Amino acid sequence: MSDATEWLASIGLEQYAEAFSENDIGFDLLTSLDHEVLQANLARIYLARGETELAQKSIEAGNSLIKQGGDSWGGPELARVRADLMLANEASTDSVDGAYREALMKAKDYPNKFYELRSACGFAQHYISTGRAKEACELLSSACESVTEPCDNPDFVAAKNLLSQQGES
Repeated sequence: MSDATEWLASIGLEQYAEAFSENDIGFDLLTSLDHEVLQANLARIYLARGETELAQKSIEAGNSLIKQGGDSWGGPELARVRADLMLANEASTDSVDGAYREALMKAKDYPNKFYELRSACGFAQHYISTGRAKEACELLSSACESVTEPCDNPDFVAAKNLLSQQGES
């Protein structure tokens, strides 16, 4: 049994051990997360598995925790996953646009620019899927410029790859 599996069992969440393992979420990451971030990651995993109702419940639980104790690092990620969920549930383009804008606004309030990159990538993919490649490139270029050092962070790489696919660098 892995440390992550043991830790999840110790807090009554053993049913999530397989999902965390499949998504390379290990003990070190789990124990460093606050509860809102944990709910955001659960929502992301549920969404990836097509379990939209459980994803929605995790988003609501995370947002409830934020309301009880003020904002946390989980806020931007909960907002982004909410936008992804709306997209999966085929909400209107305007509604999904608004949800991604909210996620970007929240992410820009944090010094960690990778939340912003992650939200920008989701929003850009939505833009592209709705025929707005120019807006996608502008958004991604701006988000990439906010990262001051070259890096191999997966969110930065994803943003650069998406720009490259659209013929921009």
